[in-house]
Amino acid sequence: GVIAGVDRHGKSALLRLPDGSLWLHLGLGGTVQFLPAAPWPAAKFLSLRLAEDGQLAVDKVFMGHAYFVPAGQRPPGEELGIDALDPALTMRRFAELLRRKPKAAIKAALMDQALLAGVGNTYADEILLKAGIHPARRAGTLTDEEIAVLHSALGVVLEWAIAEGGEAGWHDLEGRPGHYQPTIHGAERCGRCGGPVETIA
Repeated sequence: GVIAGVDRHGKSALLRLPDGSLWLHLGLGGTVQFLPAAPWPAAKFLSLRLAEDGQLAVDKVFMGHAYFVPAGQRPPGEELGIDALDPALTMRRFAELLRRKPKAAIKAALMDQALLAGVGNTYADEILLKAGIHPARRAGTLTDEEIAVLHSALGVVLEWAIAEGGEAGWHDLEGRPGHYQPTIHGAERCGRCGGPVETIA
């Protein structure tokens, strides 16, 4: 078949096909590669035969999904919140979203996909570190200045991670690994100040 275009909303990629769209969420450690047409299929999870004499192989998907949405039907992405990198996510709108969850820990609020789509565990930690905000702070206690700093950190961290191709465990269509190195997530010591990292249960 022919892939007419590719979009993204939050953690999901949207592949536009002639008769509908494929929503693809790689979960933890999933891979997508463009491979020769043979051998077919190249992936156990999902292989798409392409008109360009090749195939798109999706594999190693854990806690992810892939489902086809026929043309004219509402995509499941409408249940998600605004994309974290959507230009429409102004500081004012970001503040309004956080006010919907005043009692939630700010890290939990950032990871709430119905509120804000696209931020997972790793990047929530990195965003909060850059903003200098404790992950257990209640969202409703943040000042306007702190929200502005957090909004800026959100864009900076995610844009940088994309530019680096994601973390080392992720690969692009040609199999090249990402180079993004988290500063605090999963580390024993903070990559910025050198202090020990405390895990919050």
